Amino acid sequence: MEAFLTSKPRSAVVGVLRALSEPFKEHWGDLDSFREAGMAVLQNTGGGILADPEKGPELLETLYARVLPSRAVHFRPMEEEARLEQFLRELDATAAKKPNPLQQGVLWLASRFQLEAIRHLHSPTGQAQLKQVYKSAEAFKADLVRPLTGKDNLNMEQVSGAVSSFTRKVLGEGQGRYDISAIAGHVIEVCRINARRAPDVAMEGDDIPEYSEASPILSIMTEVVYTAELNEARLRYATLNEEQRAQNFNKFRISLGGVIKKVAPFAPEGLSMFCRAIEAYLYPYPQRIEYIHSFAKSVHANGQQSTLFDDCATPQSVRARFSNLREGGKVNPLILELGMAFALRNFKNTDSTTKREFMRDLDLHSEFHWPSTMRELLEDMQKGRA
Repeated sequence: MEAFLTSKPRSAVVGVLRALSEPFKEHWGDLDSFREAGMAVLQNTGGGILADPEKGPELLETLYARVLPSRAVHFRPMEEEARLEQFLRELDATAAKKPNPLQQGVLWLASRFQLEAIRHLHSPTGQAQLKQVYKSAEAFKADLVRPLTGKDNLNMEQVSGAVSSFTRKVLGEGQGRYDISAIAGHVIEVCRINARRAPDVAMEGDDIPEYSEASPILSIMTEVVYTAELNEARLRYATLNEEQRAQNFNKFRISLGGVIKKVAPFAPEGLSMFCRAIEAYLYPYPQRIEYIHSFAKSVHANGQQSTLFDDCATPQSVRARFSNLREGGKVNPLILELGMAFALRNFKNTDSTTKREFMRDLDLHSEFHWPSTMRELLEDMQKGRA
């Protein structure tokens, strides 16, 4: 297919592919109808240069299969028209460096769909529909979760399908397929934003203006969306060879050094929480996360096994030791930060245990003459009134 397109005049091919936007929108969700309408466009546009009876249907199917993922990856986070157009120009300039008119056509079509989605989302109708979807999250929770339950390798395509089906059920079958896609896409992006924030950072209105309205669906779908993104990242990681993994580990280690102060406090909470914190800072929304668990596991284990602070008797002595070691510059800064985090958590746990034991052994009745039964409490209250 790529060879077929590159054998044609480039500017004409891109123009023909862009002309397919109307049948794409009209027949969204119906490949057979799109293929039929698309062939008519190929015959009537650009002098019929792509109306090959054998290559034409294949081209349309390829185009159809690539546009939705391209919109999700590149454009769906864009919700301002000016930013969308600027980003398209940047992508288009990059694509133009190599003879790939199909890629340019896909990007243009995907961006047009997102432009339509932005306009619908910002319209009074779109806003009302979005509120209706948020409001119905609890009532239709089973319909939202059931298609995703029990899937070992959940991915974003499955999540998108489930959210689109849920949105269609809430808004009714009479709604246009693409209007439903616009609402569902926004819901997924809101969940991605919520999943990507650092564990210690509260959600702010600037991140999700409709956060309070969206909270029911966020509580249901945030972890589902995160799991799907993580599974896709794991699959991408699995395709790397040993040399590529080694290169990625070196990049990870360097990048981690820039955020270790922020993420080290989460290490004592476990490897999973540590990774979530790293992902939040290294791959902020709208970037897709990369699978770093195998890299983080070794760093986390080394920090947990560190003996740098074993003979420190107080949190103050831990911090003093940390300052001295950091100034000396002989200890790996990653292990130093993690070692301090684990040492401070040990003191915190010990202090909490001591307080619990104190409260368990404390006899409030004998120490402070507090009533020990409801009857004694009522008697004391009556005495107080008298």
